[in-house]
Amino acid sequence: MTVRSLHGRAALDDGLATLQSQLRQLASLVDVAIERSTLALITLDQRLAQLVISGDAEVNALRFQIEDRAIHLIATQQPIAGDLRFVVAVLMLVSELERMGDYAAGNARIVQLHAGRLHDALNVAPAGRPHGVCACCPWRVCGGPWPRARARAWPSFPAAGRAAPRCASAHRAQATAGAAAG
Repeated sequence: MTVRSLHGRAALDDGLATLQSQLRQLASLVDVAIERSTLALITLDQRLAQLVISGDAEVNALRFQIEDRAIHLIATQQPIAGDLRFVVAVLMLVSELERMGDYAAGNARIVQLHAGRLHDALNVAPAGRPHGVCACCPWRVCGGPWPRARARAWPSFPAAGRAAPRCASAHRAQATAGAAAG
């Protein structure tokens, strides 16, 4: 949608269209940063976290560029009514979008600072899966005791100390080998 006002001022219309385009670009950058930082936090991916942190400078620069353009547009074109409301809304939105980008970068910094310690504290394997959770049946715990707190929180998991049902033939072979050895 192109912003067109009722007046015949092409410079104002072009400026509003540019603001709208830059606002969409900023929103897209922030959307990608949030998605990447969330994925980095879930998987503890250092490379993805670094991408979010390095992309934050681009988000900040675009925010200030949009603000400068909006203030320049107000000063030179003197928009009125709906055009002025649009420019003011853009000024308010860019600061909020930039703040969201900063939060995404903060989440990425958490991944970088605590990646080694989070594996132990959260009992999470490097692949992003709790220790003992089977890759082929993520809702079952294949072997090994499950902590009591998790057993209470998720009743579908076995209580601590009890072995979970084995899944598929690969786990049957593992159970047979364990019984023969023990």
